[in-house]
Amino acid sequence: MRREYIQKLKRTAKSYGLRELARKTTLSRQSLYNLFQRHDFKMSTLESIAENLEYDLVIQIEAKVELDKKILYSGFRKLGAPFFENEQVGILPEDILLKGLECSVSNPKIADALPYVLSKNSEALDFFLLLNNLKTEKDRQLLGYFSELANKLYPSDKLKTILKLLYRNDFPLLSLLSQKKPGKFTLQLLENVQKPSAEKWHILTLSAESELLERYRKWKRLDTQDSNS
Repeated sequence: MRREYIQKLKRTAKSYGLRELARKTTLSRQSLYNLFQRHDFKMSTLESIAENLEYDLVIQIEAKVELDKKILYSGFRKLGAPFFENEQVGILPEDILLKGLECSVSNPKIADALPYVLSKNSEALDFFLLLNNLKTEKDRQLLGYFSELANKLYPSDKLKTILKLLYRNDFPLLSLLSQKKPGKFTLQLLENVQKPSAEKWHILTLSAESELLERYRKWKRLDTQDSNS
């Protein structure tokens, strides 16, 4: 079942009134919660809700696509990253980014491209869908860090709002991005690199913020040249 359908159903149900919907469908509040928050439901539950909201229920069965490295890179290219992989992937941008967050700690190519992709797509992305599907506090922390860099490249009210929703001041210290365990040399190097965004989100990374932003500006210039040619 596509998430877009569930999200649309959820908005309509809230307008209708969840208490009234539960009464008319004789469903428990837990059943409604499972449907709208976890996307975990019995088909009879979905049929009853759709009928009472006067929706046509169309079931589309799709094979689950495993986002391996090649597909993930293709998805990032589709979202504007300067990768060379074929970009023909039929996957929601939010799913691509969620997988990107998961891989970013061990994959420096994805970690470096994430802020640029977020900055280019911030107005079109459903950030609340992203927030609802974050699996761990680590993912929330990473999304905050990458969104912070994205907002420095392409400042937007939407990114600022998301940053406020994401930020907490008691995050645990994350492992070094793109490395499993920071060694003594790495930790000494980190002391000499200014990374205000990484410090705010309590993330250890070798990537200097100024160098990353300059790289993104270069990508932006190249992208503009390609669009005008």
